[in-house]
Amino acid sequence: ILMTLVILLAATWFGFHLAKQLAIPLVQLGRATRRVAGGDYAPVEVQSGSEEINFLVESFNQMTLNLEKSEKEVSSANTNLKQSLADVNKYSRYIEIVLGNVSAGVISVDQLGMITTINRRAGDLLKINPTKFVGRPVRELLTLEYFRMFAEMLKTMSDHKIESIQREIKISIDGESIPFLMTLSILKDEKGNDLGKIVVFDDL
Repeated sequence: ILMTLVILLAATWFGFHLAKQLAIPLVQLGRATRRVAGGDYAPVEVQSGSEEINFLVESFNQMTLNLEKSEKEVSSANTNLKQSLADVNKYSRYIEIVLGNVSAGVISVDQLGMITTINRRAGDLLKINPTKFVGRPVRELLTLEYFRMFAEMLKTMSDHKIESIQREIKISIDGESIPFLMTLSILKDEKGNDLGKIVVFDDL
């Protein structure tokens, strides 16, 4: 009976000891996962008699370290992106102010023939509301006669491989024929890629 009791007590003690070695780290890992979900990436500091549990804890800590690093990189990238967008908006606003105060009318068209910019002076000269035409095809702004002239000038530029052409034209506005000096140029970026066309015209 005594031997049996001793064996039972030893087995019970060993069971509790083994359970403690396994359960405590797993419980702390469970709590740590909830902390990670809340943004707390503090490592789990616990040691176990089991090599497998220790390896699991090390892997978990490495994972949280990588997550924290990734979150900082994403946060830094977002900050830089916001700053870049703010700079772009500021620069775009500056360009709008410059275009709005020049004496010439300026209209830019992208590669698809969509109007991207009409400055205030162009609106005044053509007696149109610039905001109504931005984002719409340039053909809606021009009559058939002027659109053919526009296409002819583009063809001349293509045939002679030139990037700018100038011509004097007369446009009928509100029944009055007004002479303009129009310059049509190709828009290119710093790498020489074609971005579209820009038309600059002055009231003669």
